[in-house]
Amino acid sequence: MGRFTKTLAVLGAASAAFISFGSTPASAAAKDGAWMDVRPEFTKNCGHTTAILYANFWGQSCIVDNGKGYAQAVLILSNQTDTAVTSDNYAWSDALYGSYSACPTRTITPGKQIACVSPTEFVGRGRALKLHHTTYAGARVDYTSDYYYAMK
Repeated sequence: MGRFTKTLAVLGAASAAFISFGSTPASAAAKDGAWMDVRPEFTKNCGHTTAILYANFWGQSCIVDNGKGYAQAVLILSNQTDTAVTSDNYAWSDALYGSYSACPTRTITPGKQIACVSPTEFVGRGRALKLHHTTYAGARVDYTSDYYYAMK
C-alpha cells in the first residue's frame, strides 16, 4: 500500500470519528451504527436495563445529547452468560433516523460489555424522543424497554 493510500485511510478514519462525536451531524445516508467500548457519555441518559434474548444477557437503550440539538442512539449490551452470543441490532426512533439504524452483526463474548453507537442526527433542542432497540439472535427476537427522552 502506497503512502498516499495509507494517508487517505488514516484521514478517513479520523474524519469518521470526528463526525460520530463532534457537533456536526453524520451524513443522512449513513444509517449504520458502529461498535465501541462503553464510554461514560453513553450512559448519562438511559432507560432501564432489561434482560433480552437470554437470562444474563442485558440490553439498555441510551441517548447521547450534545446540548446543541444533536443526538445519537446507543445500545449497551452486556453478556453475562457463559457462552458467546451473536446478534443483529437495530435502533428504532422516528425522530432520529426516520425509522431505524442498524449495527453490524456482532459476537459478544462472555463477560463483555459493548455499545452499538448509531449516527449523530440533528433533532432540535427540547424535542421529545422515543427509542427502543431490537436484537435478533438466530430465531430469537427481543427488544429493550421503550426509552423516552426530552432533548436539552
